[in-house]
Amino acid sequence: MPSFLFPSCPHACLLPLFKQQIEVLLDQKSQPKVVLVNTFDALESRALELAIDGLEILGIGPLIPNFVSYGSNIYRDDCIEWLNSKPNSSVVYVSFGSICVLSNRQKEEILYALLESGFTFLWVMINGDQKEGKDECCDLLLQGQGKIVSWCRQIEVLKHPSLGCFMSHCGWNSTLESLSFGLPMVAFPQQVDQLTNAKLVEDVWKVGVRVKANLEGIIEKEEIRKCLELIMGRSRDDEQRREGIVENAKKWKILASQAIGEDGTSSFNLKSFVANIDKISG
Repeated sequence: MPSFLFPSCPHACLLPLFKQQIEVLLDQKSQPKVVLVNTFDALESRALELAIDGLEILGIGPLIPNFVSYGSNIYRDDCIEWLNSKPNSSVVYVSFGSICVLSNRQKEEILYALLESGFTFLWVMINGDQKEGKDECCDLLLQGQGKIVSWCRQIEVLKHPSLGCFMSHCGWNSTLESLSFGLPMVAFPQQVDQLTNAKLVEDVWKVGVRVKANLEGIIEKEEIRKCLELIMGRSRDDEQRREGIVENAKKWKILASQAIGEDGTSSFNLKSFVANIDKISG
């Protein structure tokens, strides 16, 4: 299992900060001492069972906005209209969150992997990325095959039937959302917890594959294309593995839905927490 933060990581200062927050909580005289976590029991049972003396950890997830659709939305989204025109399970959705900014070289490798694979794709490229990397050549190559946008309603995109896989940086929210909607993943971690999440995606939950970087830290187009072809069902050599990934993705979708159902573990944990608070305050 990869470390949450490497000593050489520029974000290594976060680890003592997290530790300090837990220590402050443990020093409080009030009871109970509870941490509510955006996960669910079936997904991370071993982690949730780890005993921290005097501290209870409760999974209350997946906490996903609009997990249940009510059939209306005040926002118009061109991405959804575009996806509506695509066949089921045919689109690769690419997003690296709102913080990660890829190098020009890495964006080129991703772009040409997508173009050469022939898969239709929707790529959410934040404004900083667009200013550095999108050019007229890309616009010409993208005609009819792909769409690059600076923003989309990710929940609506992930649950759209046209999607075949999610190429993600494996931030926790994106990972949990992908699991909740049963979408196979190409894991493309960049920093902090994303390395661990990618490990879980590939080796523990078995809902995706992780790309491997070269000696320069770049994931080359051949590697990206190989992973895409496996997940999207074009690689006959790995057909059995893909079938397992798809089945596991469906399984976790069901378990995520059950967790937040009326009798689910996350619902029970949250109700128990509220009941304890009422008891203490009453």
